[in-house]
Amino acid sequence: MQINLGGVENLLSREFTANWLQTLLSEGPALAVIKRVSAHSIILQIGSKEVGWPLAKLTEKEKAMLVPKAVVELSFSHDYGYRLDVLSDEEVPETRIHGENVITRELSEVLVELDIPATEATLLIAKTLLEQGFSLKKEMLWDLLPWAERGLLNEALELLKADFPLRFEFLDILVNQSNAKVQEPLLKNVIRDLPLEVVELFTVPKWENRKNWAKHLGEGETFKVLARLLTEERLLEAVAQAGKDNSLNFVFALPFMLEDNLHAGWVRVYVKEDTDEVEHQNEKGIRLNLEIPTLSMGLVTVDLHILDNKVNITFSVERNKKAFPESSLAVFRDELSGSGWDLIDAGVAIKEDVEG
Repeated sequence: MQINLGGVENLLSREFTANWLQTLLSEGPALAVIKRVSAHSIILQIGSKEVGWPLAKLTEKEKAMLVPKAVVELSFSHDYGYRLDVLSDEEVPETRIHGENVITRELSEVLVELDIPATEATLLIAKTLLEQGFSLKKEMLWDLLPWAERGLLNEALELLKADFPLRFEFLDILVNQSNAKVQEPLLKNVIRDLPLEVVELFTVPKWENRKNWAKHLGEGETFKVLARLLTEERLLEAVAQAGKDNSLNFVFALPFMLEDNLHAGWVRVYVKEDTDEVEHQNEKGIRLNLEIPTLSMGLVTVDLHILDNKVNITFSVERNKKAFPESSLAVFRDELSGSGWDLIDAGVAIKEDVEG
């Protein structure tokens, strides 16, 4: 039985879904899974995205057919708008992959129908797309093939989920995000090539200095590196929020000079709606993570947890714990206390101790 959902004007969150959805359905109907049903709306999962419609105009019989995890076929026409066809068990053999319903057919058959050779690489792409909730589309398979052959299929899918184009510079950012990368300079011996007023902007890793970059840097290698940092920030945020790490709200870099080289520290801000503590279940827990390279202690990581006015903080160093001055911790405690924060714990550990 087909159910009419109405035109584009009925789409929930249509500001970003209408164009994407019509492009997807222009090639024909798409398979989807009913993710959630409430008294007022239905949410479908199509690939990695969720799309919703109100149920106000549906009959009680139509509403009764819409149950979570059911497989449906969604189509679009300018005459009737979006139309949903709930598929029966006989029409759709189904299995479960990562908790979601997917259509099970011999993948090699599907690839032949799409006019794509059933090679080891294309079969891997098709299997991975289904496992991660994507629909099998010919153009997407061809777009992913070069990256799968380079061993970058998962990174390429992360870009697609975050609505970034499949370009090497974006994939390179995902591949090279690691602690080792943080310790490496962005540019070596750069201090000799920069005017004094620009060098002063990078004396310390400071947020306020970011707005002044554009005033002094409009070309050259340093400008290119800083532009890449800004792109990297947005990409890492988008990938995290489109994936499992959707509590990561903000990512930003703090470039600074270390000796004659340009380095960057990285700040990640996580906001978690719920907590394990019953008395704080309606409050937002905030975690701030800072990674910054140093000369004497290697990579220093700061983990700051905030709940209500309570603060826990851990400094972990890669080496030479004694180089971290205890007096700095005392000053930090005093400043927090003077600002109304309740410091529960603060300490310094060798990085291996924290990880163990």
